[in-house]
Amino acid sequence: MDTLSEQDAESRRRLVRALFGDRVSNPAAVADAVRTFRIPDRGSFVVVSADSRDVELSTRGIGAVWDSEVDGTLGLLFATSDALLDEVLCSIDNGGTDAAIGVSAGFSSPAGMPMAVEQARLARTCARVDGSALTRFDAVPVPLMLARHPDSAQAATRQILGRLLDLPDEERESLLTTLDAWFGSKGSTSEAASRLHYHRNTVLYRLRRIGELTGRDFLDPIQCSELYVGLRAYQLSVANLSGVP
Repeated sequence: MDTLSEQDAESRRRLVRALFGDRVSNPAAVADAVRTFRIPDRGSFVVVSADSRDVELSTRGIGAVWDSEVDGTLGLLFATSDALLDEVLCSIDNGGTDAAIGVSAGFSSPAGMPMAVEQARLARTCARVDGSALTRFDAVPVPLMLARHPDSAQAATRQILGRLLDLPDEERESLLTTLDAWFGSKGSTSEAASRLHYHRNTVLYRLRRIGELTGRDFLDPIQCSELYVGLRAYQLSVANLSGVP
């Protein structure tokens, strides 16, 4: 790469960082970035945050600006309509990538970027817990609430799951995997058994065992909701300890 090309690349990197950075500290640089990348003043926008720097997303038919971070990738996607953006996001959610991807709520002008960047990063934190390739900020309120308040999430894990956390690793994970499958099956023990390749009675036994250890009955709506919160809080904690952003 010659000197002029290096300068151009460095200039582009500065503009990209300004676009995704603090708009208050350098509004002139942000304005330059908006002009340079031909970002419209009004339209349909989202920010995506992926946990891989090598993520490749098809953005045919829409505009996109990407920034490689130390721990992944940030992208601004923009189009003339929400429908065009949704088409691209649906293709990602249907297996377009193996990366965990968080997506902000939609916004209508570049001024919404700072909040959207935070939303996309929070949604990415919940992506592995959500079990989807792509997690939208406005689709997982409970995990997002827990991700925003990690100290409270940690307390909820211990208070709700209680003695279950003290079990040997294999037994603990077996019970929590069953609980997760049951929630994912909308409370159907038969469907959860099918997902896990267990007999239905095995699922029922494990759910009752969870009740014995936590003092919470999965058939009681309030106690069941507490088990859901405790499970998601635990999963977020494990994901963060494993290095998932």
